Amino acid sequence: MSWKEYEERVYKYFQYKYPDAILKKNTKLRGRLSDALREIDLLIEVEILGHSLQIAIECKDWNSKLDVADIDSFVGKLKDVGISKGVIISRLGYTEAAYRRARKEIELQLQVLDFDNLPSHYGFWGVPYRGDVGAVILAPNGWVINNEMPDSFWLHQLCWLHPYEFLPEEAGRKKHLCYFNVLPIVGNENLQSLFNSQDLRVKEKDPRSKIDYQEEPSPNGTVIYRRIDYIKDGYVEFTGGIEADDFFAYCVCAVPQDWIPDDLARLRYIMNNLRLIKLMGVDPSDSHKHWKALLE
Repeated sequence: MSWKEYEERVYKYFQYKYPDAILKKNTKLRGRLSDALREIDLLIEVEILGHSLQIAIECKDWNSKLDVADIDSFVGKLKDVGISKGVIISRLGYTEAAYRRARKEIELQLQVLDFDNLPSHYGFWGVPYRGDVGAVILAPNGWVINNEMPDSFWLHQLCWLHPYEFLPEEAGRKKHLCYFNVLPIVGNENLQSLFNSQDLRVKEKDPRSKIDYQEEPSPNGTVIYRRIDYIKDGYVEFTGGIEADDFFAYCVCAVPQDWIPDDLARLRYIMNNLRLIKLMGVDPSDSHKHWKALLE
């Protein structure tokens, strides 16, 4: 794949992600500090609450990982043209130092997209289901949905979501991992009762942990968000959950203790864009062995 072809694939990827936005390729903007024309590979313009938001995308189809100098150069360009939100897309990823540098910029994301080497069990969207209930979900920018789940994990995790460049184990160590689950409402077992039982186990594991809730509207109804600060283990976990008439879905995201707004924005993206579905004509008990055990 040539550099131009890679750039075109990235363009189509963001066109799919932001169907209502205006996308401009190879746009030149006048620098406020340099007074020079600075080229932006892809400029995304979206309207939010009557305000225009610009996102600058830089494509790096290089034969090496991005380093700190690449991050500094892009940050300088953003500040020069007055754009606060930027994303660097790399085919081969970035060094650990570049990752740490990018984390210091609140509105900067590093993403890896290698379209030619996408594993067969990875996808940018998926349909996790259990029996006759499920959901259509979309992966956040730079992330994939991974449906290659070990049997022992199926009870609580129908699929993982993680950055493209990480294996699930590495994503877990770096606290950049989500998992998604769907369950029916059976008797008194609903979303809130599940959260309550999980909260009790959290407190047993770490009595100093802090748990907070809030509700937010979404296109699919009210989403319950929970934040758990694991003081002993030094990380934060966000969960978003939503109920339908007779089943519910939730997504759990682990983030670093020094998390930034983009970490929470990924969970909101998943919850705001999912679609709960019922699979007609499917035997509700025809599923994984652990799921069948719940019905007995």
